[in-house]
Amino acid sequence: MRRHVFLRIFKRVSNNDEYFQLRNDAIGRISLSSLHKCVVAIHMLAYGSLTDSTNKYVRIGETTTMECLQKFVQGVNEVFGIEYLRRPHNNDIERLLKIGDACGFPVMLGSIGCMHWEWKNCPTTWKDQYQRGDREKATIMLEAVTSHDLWIWHAHFGIVDSNNDINVLNQSDVLK
Repeated sequence: MRRHVFLRIFKRVSNNDEYFQLRNDAIGRISLSSLHKCVVAIHMLAYGSLTDSTNKYVRIGETTTMECLQKFVQGVNEVFGIEYLRRPHNNDIERLLKIGDACGFPVMLGSIGCMHWEWKNCPTTWKDQYQRGDREKATIMLEAVTSHDLWIWHAHFGIVDSNNDINVLNQSDVLK
């Protein structure tokens, strides 16, 4: 994640929720900084790390780590949800159709992309289900419909070969 993106998320979330403000704990010590709490949450989301693994480098216990993650996700939803976690409005659709038309694709809202995402902590019992013959490691498919400005209008994770572009088109209710 680029520094300016992290700082934007960090500042907006920490200013929005009292949980991320510096305060004294039950025995009078200064609690964890908002930076520590946000870094732990983003690390867990980015790398899929376990709650107890963060203790090694940030010195935060399991329950506090879980609480940081929950508060961070709630904060992101509250701060950025109205703008980014929404269905497209009519003006969005009109804008995207004009851009598609200018590029020679008159009815295109976005493009479909699919990629394999390595699942390094895949449980051993599930490995066969998430591993294809042409890949050594277990992967999950990420399918997304994005506009030219990388606005994600639809995203779906699934088992390799369980979804394809037709399924994505059927699942996304962009025009409804």
